[in-house]
Amino acid sequence: MTPLLRLLLGLFLALAGLVGCQKDENPDQKARSQYESHLDQARFFQSQGQLKAGMTEARHAIALDPDRREAYLVVAQTLLLSGDADRAIKAYTELLTENPESASSTLLDEARLGLASAYLLKGQLEEAKVYLDEMLATSDSHRLAQYDLRIQIALVEGLLEEADRLLTEAEALTPDATPFPLRRSQLSFYRGDSQDAIAQARTIVENDPDNSDTWLWLAQLLTREGRLEEAETAYRRALEEIGQIDVMTLKKYQTIDQFAAVLRQRGKAAEADTYQEVLTNSGPGQLRSRYLEALALYRSSLYADASEKLGDILRQAPEHREAGVLAGLVAYKRHHWQRAEELLSRYLSPFDPPETRDTLSAVRQRIVQNKALRHLRKALEVPASPTTDLSQVPLFKRLSPCLRDALPAMEGGIDSTEADQLLAGCVAKGNANDAAVMAYLLGLGSANQTEVAIGHLRQAISLAPSFREAFHQILALEKASNRWDALITHCLEGLSQFPDDVFLLDALLLAAQESDDALRIMQSLDGVLQQHPQALPLQTLADFYLRTDDLNTAKAVLDRARSLPGVADADSFKSLDLRILSALAIRESEQASFEQAYQIAESAAHRYNNDIEALLLPVAIAFRNGQPAVAEQLSQVIKARFPASGRPEEVEGDYYLAQSDFKEAEKHFHKAWLAAPSFSLAMKRRNALRNVEQPIQALALLREWLTLNPNDVVAQKRLALDYTEQTMDTEAEYWYRSALAKAPDDALILNNLAWIAFRKENPGEALELSRRAFQQEPDNVAYLDTYIWMLYQGGLVTEALAALQDGLRRHPTSQALRKRLKHIRQQPQPTP
Repeated sequence: MTPLLRLLLGLFLALAGLVGCQKDENPDQKARSQYESHLDQARFFQSQGQLKAGMTEARHAIALDPDRREAYLVVAQTLLLSGDADRAIKAYTELLTENPESASSTLLDEARLGLASAYLLKGQLEEAKVYLDEMLATSDSHRLAQYDLRIQIALVEGLLEEADRLLTEAEALTPDATPFPLRRSQLSFYRGDSQDAIAQARTIVENDPDNSDTWLWLAQLLTREGRLEEAETAYRRALEEIGQIDVMTLKKYQTIDQFAAVLRQRGKAAEADTYQEVLTNSGPGQLRSRYLEALALYRSSLYADASEKLGDILRQAPEHREAGVLAGLVAYKRHHWQRAEELLSRYLSPFDPPETRDTLSAVRQRIVQNKALRHLRKALEVPASPTTDLSQVPLFKRLSPCLRDALPAMEGGIDSTEADQLLAGCVAKGNANDAAVMAYLLGLGSANQTEVAIGHLRQAISLAPSFREAFHQILALEKASNRWDALITHCLEGLSQFPDDVFLLDALLLAAQESDDALRIMQSLDGVLQQHPQALPLQTLADFYLRTDDLNTAKAVLDRARSLPGVADADSFKSLDLRILSALAIRESEQASFEQAYQIAESAAHRYNNDIEALLLPVAIAFRNGQPAVAEQLSQVIKARFPASGRPEEVEGDYYLAQSDFKEAEKHFHKAWLAAPSFSLAMKRRNALRNVEQPIQALALLREWLTLNPNDVVAQKRLALDYTEQTMDTEAEYWYRSALAKAPDDALILNNLAWIAFRKENPGEALELSRRAFQQEPDNVAYLDTYIWMLYQGGLVTEALAALQDGLRRHPTSQALRKRLKHIRQQPQPTP
């Protein structure tokens, strides 16, 4: 709509209001008429992007009749349009919760739709679904709006088949038209067909040239494809409508920001700077500048000044999450524990760095620490309890009520001097039980001071030699500090008292893997077991020999365990026994001893004739020996006996995969998948599909697995890597972040997210992510190279060169680092 038409329409509404005022109306009728007039104008201004004027008119209407709900709905809608999700949620919630019985079902549905939209804007998908599920959907328009939001959520979650199903259902409601053509374009994009997505978007804007949402979507697609000239045109068309909004909404801010980036890439720096100035002078831009000032103060340890600036930001924009988190960190640095806990609890998200989230745990520990110390002091004042054999009673039951209340804080750590004083008080009482428990607790509390902690824990062992928890804690500290020799000594010492202790066995096995003399360590364990034969450690020892390929010794040790009273037929030995027999059969097959291989396989099948894995061993050996017809004949018998299992099909698929017959392999893997999906099957099918040039189907397969197992971090990483390989950064980022929420210290995820952030022109986040990846694996040259490049691109040239020189000192033969040094020397210095 042109400005002239807007002016004429505004005058018409004003004249209509004057004419209405001239009628003889009673006061109530006049108030209702004025209310309706303000409400109509509020809706009109809102539709034209004049959000300030619309808000003013809505508030005039509310002042005339505070009990009517329609104007409150306009206020909530305006807040949502402006991108203020938190205040919109508050406004919509008030509409739902205050006297809901007096509201119409239509208004309540509007509020639920608004809440779902606001939570979707915040990325809180589960909350959005809750309000969509509560809708009454009494009108077709509300049902379509409900469908639209569900489709958007499905696309964000990567549930493309679900999104397609919902689109089809929505289209059935409007047989004469497609209700959501933009979503169809987005679905094509998520399925990996960018060209179809672009073609659909072009069709939409040809039919509806004033559709700013589609112009913006088309601009983003074209930018991703590198078609910058066309993208610039699309952004300009989007801004023709979006730019008319009279406040700097989130959508407007992001559109101008993206447009400025495209202009710079096209060499139009002056025009880009003009748009950037608009952003900088806007409300969000000014908040951003003030936040960066506060961040600089925080990094300079000027906490009081940073706190003041952040307080100003949060008073003006309480939804500013970054400022809230930083304010919490500032409060922590200033030892304002309660304030830090309040801020971090409110503003932290799963996507914040792990060290930031760890700060909240530290704050909560400090809050309860004083209370815990009071409990401990009180414990020293009560009469000594009777001495108890610590090996006979669980640790928690051995604690006095005061010590029990203090345990959570003790695990978080207390002041070392006070810890020593508390322990001395226990020892002075001459009670081994209390003193041992105190020493153990203080060992936990001194975990950041390894020597101090081990000293306390040794004292606990000397006071109560049967105190196995103290052994466990010492081993945990030594493992964290890579003190393998000391760990081995303590493991063997502990196993001489507790030969069936799984924790000690696992620690010793880990030490053997890290040591250059693993065989000697395991022989020492064997010596302990000669004196104290136990089934479980013998099984561990057999497993070690199996993994070091000493198959005959592994079998002999396992036979020793099987000979112990009461364990000869224990199910716990079956898996290890099968692994050893399988390895022996495969070794004989590789050495062309086919008859011997068959004998071992058949003996396993006979010993465990109700176990499908044992029965499949002869099948696998027949395949390995080049006898597929024999193998498939044996497999058919097993399929008839175990019709619900997919394992025979998987074994056959493994054979064809090894033969590079990928279509046949996928056929068998698919049958196995239908019987029992698994991640290993998903990966095998993925590999087969990629080898027959079906990468999109391989991506869909992994998404299907994640639909069944949404917490599988390994699968999420694999899917993200595959999307990265297909240069689909939006999808890759979604799955990387999903995995990072569950594995916040995964260096590969952090490193790859850093590159995505860099390509999205977010250098600050790219630098932070690359720094975290490098900190997790400082000896990984690839992560160091990423970190150096992000430092350099962020304008931190001195720091980049210092990190590069240090890297070359530690990795003098690294060609990647030498190429990076040459590259940096040839590049012009970037502007920070």
